[in-house]
Amino acid sequence: MDTPVLQTAEALEKIRADLAAGRPCHLVVTGGSMVPFLRHKKSAVVLTSPTPPYRRGDILLYLRRSDWCILHRVVRVQKDGTLVMCGDAQTAPEIIRPEQVVAQVSHVRHGAKITDCRAWYLRTAVALWMALRFVRRPLLAAAEWRSAREIPISVLCF
Repeated sequence: MDTPVLQTAEALEKIRADLAAGRPCHLVVTGGSMVPFLRHKKSAVVLTSPTPPYRRGDILLYLRRSDWCILHRVVRVQKDGTLVMCGDAQTAPEIIRPEQVVAQVSHVRHGAKITDCRAWYLRTAVALWMALRFVRRPLLAAAEWRSAREIPISVLCF
């Protein structure tokens, strides 16, 4: 059976309906901004209702003012409650308001392996990677990964 590909508006509708019904939503990752932890069409995530307070390293699905759904990581929570977000393959952070958050990632799937985002080893690896923010591009280039250009989420729900 083919995986349905949904555009942003209908994907948001499905995600919000699933979360409102208490069901997690599964999403195949599109785009390269979260490399090396999430790979374009090779990684999937389990989305749950957002549960503040958010912590450094949490992955959130949020809606940009441009109506793009973005899946990025929390770099910092500021005193006024705004969130500083950045993709794992990027160096330029962006600031969002908490009301822009649609969902939170609870688990990551690579093939048959499912990892809880609270797992100590994943959080340790993420913390190390986040500390290397300003040398990410050369590291990724050296590893011959694809560029970190953003692609609007065409949500692949299954």
